[in-house]
Amino acid sequence: MRTTAFWAFKRRLAYGTLFAFILICCFTWVYFAYFYQAPNCFDGEQNNDEAAIDCGGGCVRICPFEAVEPSVKWARSFKVTDGLYNAVAYVENLNRVAATPELAYTFSLYDEAGIITEVSGITILPPNSVYPVFAPRIATGNRVPTRTFLELSPADLWVPSTLGSEQFTATDRELADADEKPRLRATIRNNDLEEAEDVEIVATIFDANKNALTSSRTFVENFAPRSERESCLYSKSQLLKLSAVVCRLT
Repeated sequence: MRTTAFWAFKRRLAYGTLFAFILICCFTWVYFAYFYQAPNCFDGEQNNDEAAIDCGGGCVRICPFEAVEPSVKWARSFKVTDGLYNAVAYVENLNRVAATPELAYTFSLYDEAGIITEVSGITILPPNSVYPVFAPRIATGNRVPTRTFLELSPADLWVPSTLGSEQFTATDRELADADEKPRLRATIRNNDLEEAEDVEIVATIFDANKNALTSSRTFVENFAPRSERESCLYSKSQLLKLSAVVCRLT
């Protein structure tokens, strides 16, 4: 009797173990099929060989502490008409192969009485050069800005990039009506092998002492690869005697 009972117990134990194993396998399959997510570069956690959350290591994103923060070279405001000003600043990115597609900024315009207004926005910043940030037609009422500042927010997203200022080149610059309503014509070339979209072209006119006198902006919606486009920029700023000017397009 004892032998029969012992073997019956062993069969029940074997069946129970097999049932438990099958149940565990089912739960495991359901978990991995519907709930489990392998560590990746978009899971909001630092894992694998990441240097920080979702950046560094095998991830495409560059960690913010691995990139040099951009710096503002200068900022100015230029009169369009009474009560309206264009603000422009030039920002330097020292990272040779790191760019940010989302750089938040704030222009602050002041006169002798204090701050007039602030304008915020988001721009891209390609690598390894100096690039303009342009804010058009800022309303100032009856006040005249005498100082302009640009504040940059820390960039949260840095990505590898080799397309910098060399992607576009400007040739055949021609400045007309410099003493009244400056009009700049230039030939812009896309040196890249791919089409560029929504290309921002900013033209800044400097005097012989490299002081910025006025700035203007235009856009090219579609720029074919390895092609040239003639661009014409106008400035309504009230300028007098702009002789010996230097033109820079970016």
